[in-house]
Amino acid sequence: MILTDDEKRMRDGAEGAAVAAAMDLLIRYGDALACERLCDVRNVAGSMTQPSPVKERRVREGGWDKAFAVINLDCDDDIEVPAMRVPVCQLQHGFGSDAAGIVPYPAANIELQADAESFYGRRGVNILATCTPYQVGNIPVRGEHLAWMESSAVIYANSVLGARTNCEGLASSGAAGLTGKIPCWGNHRDENRHGTHLVDVRTRVDSLLDWGMLGYFAGEEQRRAVYAALNSVGTRRRHRPLARRTRMITLHGRTVVPGYAEGEALVSAEPVPGWGGIDPSTGRITESRHGMNGVAFTGKVLVFPAAKGSSVWSGFFQA
Repeated sequence: MILTDDEKRMRDGAEGAAVAAAMDLLIRYGDALACERLCDVRNVAGSMTQPSPVKERRVREGGWDKAFAVINLDCDDDIEVPAMRVPVCQLQHGFGSDAAGIVPYPAANIELQADAESFYGRRGVNILATCTPYQVGNIPVRGEHLAWMESSAVIYANSVLGARTNCEGLASSGAAGLTGKIPCWGNHRDENRHGTHLVDVRTRVDSLLDWGMLGYFAGEEQRRAVYAALNSVGTRRRHRPLARRTRMITLHGRTVVPGYAEGEALVSAEPVPGWGGIDPSTGRITESRHGMNGVAFTGKVLVFPAAKGSSVWSGFFQA
């Protein structure tokens, strides 16, 4: 692999034995894939705290440092785990103390997990405890390189959010957290992200079972495909119904205020005036020459190509 000077330093132990072990793993990983370079990541989603018999045995042998070395770095050496180099979150794990006596879950596992949360929390790991990190605040931006585990989160990150990640494992995500690096292959590369198939569904798709079966049969038909779009009829569930034989589109942009909102889309083909062109008390567009004059966007998701007016424009919308 072609390494930068910073990557060579980490490989050669300048930042400690744990980081050197992490770089060794990533280089072996990349070599196995004939990958030439590593790419920078600042968003890692992995698994360190979830109890397991193997983890419990390693903790007995040498504490959490030993467990992380063997399970998350593929390293048998005795090393000390430093703070994570980049933001890292813990995905789903077992039951916590609030489940004691409610579910048939071993008390020893609850204790082991609490101990793990304390150990990794001190090293900068954010314990999200979910397989959908994007629903609790970890929302990557379009084009961002990630190192995420969890197949469903990986699909959502690549398709809906437009970020870039392969489906990483315990070891590769652990190594990425200590180095901020991951092999630049697969979904990280432009040439692997072009749509190859359009699925035209000419029957109703309503229930979760319907969607599951659609995915199953589409996957069986084309084992290796990048789906450019999905034409469907009568889609309901989490998203608004799709018009007959039309495509759902995803719009990407720069976040000014983070958060989540849902509502009916009100689409304007013209720029919307903030200063002097809306009534902030009613949310109505008041510019006389605007094609949506008199229309209220209160409680809706307003989609428009550009703003026009004074720099106080945003203040009127906040009002």
